[in-house]
This record gives sequence, C-alpha cells and structure tokens, in this order.
Amino acid sequence: MVMNQISPIKKKKRSGILTFKKIFLAVIVLFSIFMYVIISNGSISVGNLKDYREHNNDKAIKVLFIGIPYDSIYRVDKLLMEISLTQKDQYYHIYTEPVISNYLQTLKMHWESGLALHAIKSKKWDYVVIQGVGGMPLIGAERASFLEYSTKFVKEIKKAGAKVIFYGTWPYKENGMKELRAHLIKINKGRFRDQISNFNSNLHYRAINSLYIKAAKKFESSVVLTAPIRAAIPNGMELYDGDANNNIAGAYVNALAFYKHIFSNKKFDEATYVPILLGNDDAETIIKHVENFGSKNKSSK
Repeated sequence: MVMNQISPIKKKKRSGILTFKKIFLAVIVLFSIFMYVIISNGSISVGNLKDYREHNNDKAIKVLFIGIPYDSIYRVDKLLMEISLTQKDQYYHIYTEPVISNYLQTLKMHWESGLALHAIKSKKWDYVVIQGVGGMPLIGAERASFLEYSTKFVKEIKKAGAKVIFYGTWPYKENGMKELRAHLIKINKGRFRDQISNFNSNLHYRAINSLYIKAAKKFESSVVLTAPIRAAIPNGMELYDGDANNNIAGAYVNALAFYKHIFSNKKFDEATYVPILLGNDDAETIIKHVENFGSKNKSSK
C-alpha cells in the first residue's frame, strides 16, 4: 500500500520538471527568434544576403552609404538590398555596404576618420551616398562645413568612377525642435539666434530640401529627397520612432525611394520584400505611394 501511494507522487514530480523544462526551452527559442528579427530588420533572409555578398555581388549595382542618418536600428542600406533581391531580374539587384564610424557623424568627422575614404577606394562602386546629420548642416558653420566636406568627398568619389547621391534627410517633429534650436544656437555661438529661434518643423522641412537640392546642383549629382515623399504618405502613417529616428515604416519608405531613384522606370515586383515588423497593408500603401512619387524626387544626374 505504501509503495502504491509513493509511486504516483514521484511521477507527478517528474512530469512537473519536464513541463518546466519545455516551457523554459520554448521561452529561449522565442526570445532568440525575437532578437533575430530585431537585429535583421525583421528579415528572414540574412543568410541569403551573406551568400549573395560572397557569390553574386559582382553582378549587382554596388552602393556605398557614408553614414546612416537616424537609421541606427532600421537600416535603409540593408532594406534596400533586401528589396532588390526580391526583384526577379538580376539586373535590378543591389549590393550595399555602410560606413558607420559613430552615430550622428558629420561629413567632416567621416572625412577625418579616414574610414569613408578607404571604403570609397576599396571597391568599384556604382553609387556613393552622402549626407549631413539631421538638422546640423542647415545654418551657419555646420552648413559651410557640410558644403566644404561634400566638395572633398565628391572629388574622391568621382575620381573612383562612382556617381554621387545626396541623401536628403527629413525634418524633426515639433517636439524635437526645441532641442535642435538649442543645439544650433550653441554650435553657432549665439549667431543667427533670431533666425534659429523661429525655426519650426515646417521651416526645417524647407531648409533640408533647399540644402540638398543646392548641393546636388553644385556638384552635378543627384539627390533622394525623402522629406516630401514622407510628408505626402497617405493616412497619416507614423514614420518616426521618437522625434527624429525612423521606425520600420520610415526606413522602408526611404529604402524604396532609393530603389526607385536608381531604377526610375522599374515597377516593384509583386513579391517585393516586406519586413516582418511591417504589416502587409501598410507595406502595400507605402510601395504604391513611392512608386507613384518616384519621378518627383530627382535632381540632375
């Protein structure tokens, strides 16, 4: 009788331990999948990208990004390559690499670090993408610095046989303008205080477009103006993570805009890549919007 009473109790304990182990292992697996999705921009084909880099990048359009503005989490360069690889014809494939020395580096910092110049000379690039940092090059000393170091970079890029694309950034939300105004006053040592004090998101938008159009014309290059494309997005879709950074939708808009800029007459294939973290309905809205807007975001080539 005693043995019959003890035996079932032992089985229950063992069953409980097994259940706990299963739950623990399931949590580890789910967490690993979650981290993989975050690290890879919501992509499930990072392994394919590695194979593509090793075996097929000689057939692709090669694009080097000097810095990634406000894209430290959802990377436009990676999304651009993913989008291209889902186009059936290999003629429309793109291979990308970024140069990221530190977050929010100016063109001056990129130049002085030497990493960007080394990257430009390291491969036969078709395009090299350059940009300033958000609101910093819009006025005074930083604007002058942006144009000065654009001159240096453009000279080296063209010497290497590549074309220059300026990455026209997007304005801060109004909540972020207070911090931007304080920063602009500080770096300009009090100069332009009255002009800066009246700076709002709408003026930021206009200043960004004006600066990058001017740069593209000055250097006989092209520009992807993301600000007007984003401003016209249907249904008030949220494109920000905070007051300046991209969320996944914002990064996807920018990546599609770059693709459309490079292949102006190409329509996106039905199987065009959609990040896991972005819903299919939102992705379809963005693709249609960028496709229709594509011809309006160019400067002279």
